Amino acid sequence: MVIWEYLHLRVDVHSGTRTQYRSLQMNSAMAFGTSYLYYSEYYV
Repeated sequence: MVIWEYLHLRVDVHSGTRTQYRSLQMNSAMAFGTSYLYYSEYYV
């Protein structure tokens, strides 16, 4: 019983960090895309 709760907690933490990492990746990609559009408009 205790081992099952421990494993469940580890899975929750792992999925939480993965979700945070994915959202961080999306935010950085969106920032990069926005800056790229801005520079392309500026130079063209």
